[in-house]
Amino acid sequence: GGVNSWRSEDGGYSWDLVGHWYGGFGAQAVHADVHMIKYRENGDLFQTNDGGVYFSNSDGDVGTWVDKTNGMEISQIYKIGVAQTNDDEVILGLQDNGSKLTYDGNWVDVRGGDGMDCLIDYSDEDIQYSTVYYGAIDRTTNHWASSTDVSAASNGAWVTPYIIDPNNPATLYAGYADIYKTTNRGDSWTKISNINSSNRFRSLAASPSDPGFIYAADSYSIYKTTDDGDNWENISS
Repeated sequence: GGVNSWRSEDGGYSWDLVGHWYGGFGAQAVHADVHMIKYRENGDLFQTNDGGVYFSNSDGDVGTWVDKTNGMEISQIYKIGVAQTNDDEVILGLQDNGSKLTYDGNWVDVRGGDGMDCLIDYSDEDIQYSTVYYGAIDRTTNHWASSTDVSAASNGAWVTPYIIDPNNPATLYAGYADIYKTTNRGDSWTKISNINSSNRFRSLAASPSDPGFIYAADSYSIYKTTDDGDNWENISS
């Protein structure tokens, strides 16, 4: 086991792909990142991976894998985003299990990989954002029928923070080694700080009463601007 699942029937001289992380190359879809493989005395085969526990009653033959953890509520949630225009819509970022959206009683997978921070535009639930590690941001404007990469940079923290301005839903801020701002929902970004944090930013907040006030924190310091990023003050003390 590695990212995918392999089987040898000749003592390791040759190997066949029997489980693929998304079901490619003629193999069955079996979740990625295999951690353990165990046989029961009767020949039942169990595999643990980042998606849970999978089971095969036929030595891992393609088509015999069953997800035994399907339905169990055991995912690790990093962040959630809550709609303000639909009281039954939430998007979740899950470690190793992508980004999942629930709305009107339905659950759907909207993005794979490691789901991190995620947002729903408070003026329109069809506009949403999701991230994977280090701040790779995708945006949808049609409820995930399609999406576009709107990343501001590529040097963010494992869980990169980004927020929608409470005064204007088209304005967002994102924290990498510096703070970035967009006024067009990510079509273009402007760097509004020169802090160059070696620890990468972990938290952001914007004032609902004064759009010029923004707070940003990395692992060790808290910074504040009162003029929309023209000047930043370290207020950790």
